[in-house]
Amino acid sequence: MAESTDVRRDADVEADTVLEARDLTKKFGEVVANDAISLSVKRGEMRSIIGPNGAGKTTFFNLITGVLAPTDGTVHFKGEDVTGVSIEDRAQRGLGRSYQSNELFFDRTAFENVRIAAQTAELGSFSFDVFSRADTMKRDRAEALIERLSLTDERNTKARNLSHGDQRRLGIAISLATDPDLLLLDEPTSGMGPEATDETAELIRTIGDELGISIVLIEHDMSVVMGISDRISVLYNGEHIATGTPEEIRGNEDVQDAYLGGLKEGIE
Repeated sequence: MAESTDVRRDADVEADTVLEARDLTKKFGEVVANDAISLSVKRGEMRSIIGPNGAGKTTFFNLITGVLAPTDGTVHFKGEDVTGVSIEDRAQRGLGRSYQSNELFFDRTAFENVRIAAQTAELGSFSFDVFSRADTMKRDRAEALIERLSLTDERNTKARNLSHGDQRRLGIAISLATDPDLLLLDEPTSGMGPEATDETAELIRTIGDELGISIVLIEHDMSVVMGISDRISVLYNGEHIATGTPEEIRGNEDVQDAYLGGLKEGIE
């Protein structure tokens, strides 16, 4: 018996989708931080999540990565429901994340930070044993990521002594050490000057293209968002109000109303 067209179409959609949020909701008492958000991310896609402060962007990331449990709705990663799966298990399955705050081993060098992350990913969990074995495991991957993130000159610099921009890039390198299929970046250019912002944005775009991974970033700098995104999703008051190409989002009246004209002014 021939497979139905609808079944084939559903299978094609699933194969092309790395992440899907279905009616994802998070309530903190009476406050609805995320209200039935449904959106999907394609394999190899560069997606930006934008919205005013308090729109629910970081809460959405926390639901996707398992930091928070949803009040309702589900998270599907590579075709599997991972809503009840731990943070560590999601990372093992290929879901990586860097945080807005730099979560680093500040007394370790840039190289050591990446090497330790790579070893932890291999072992499946963190152990203080990674410090004593840090010179013997996963060196090649760490070296490659240090070079890819343009940190070669800072390889032996302790993380606390790196510039803010280099710390942000180190955070991305650490996230890539887990060999993710999907990488979530929370404001990767925050606190950077214009030159460092442009360099980091280009680096993120290059990483996505060369590694063929999906990248979703929360970002406030509209020049970055419009310059590197395949598609943009807009959250407002906890709701998903639009997804489209940069051109579609630029001309979307609902988005303009949500930003009180700030989006258009920020990119013209």
